[in-house]
Amino acid sequence: MDGISRGGRYARFIGWTVAIVSVLVAVGFVPTRRLAGDTAIVAMLAGCGISFVAAALASWLLVAVSAGTPTARMQRAALAMALRLAVVVLLGLAAALTGGIARRPLLLWLAITYMVLLPLEVMLAIANE
Repeated sequence: MDGISRGGRYARFIGWTVAIVSVLVAVGFVPTRRLAGDTAIVAMLAGCGISFVAAALASWLLVAVSAGTPTARMQRAALAMALRLAVVVLLGLAAALTGGIARRPLLLWLAITYMVLLPLEVMLAIANE
């Protein structure tokens, strides 16, 4: 990339991810509360948290696994994408099926955060090592 170590790349990704999720929570707090009530705030935080965890795990895979060839880089990116999706689906299902979290706001915020964080992960995946 530009002389940054793998750990530095991961730390920068996590920093940007935390900032983006924080902005999403700040912007979405009032509309979510007005449209779905106080219980939706917990769902919003859970959805954003689940997407954050999924992005952090997938990005860790992107920086931890070396890929010397273009084919290996594509395979690594595909594996990271599958891992991210699996984490979101499993944790999202677990949260939705507990019954203690409003499902619609949870799924909405899972999707919003997932999509907003995706370009950041793609930039990490295609960056030169």
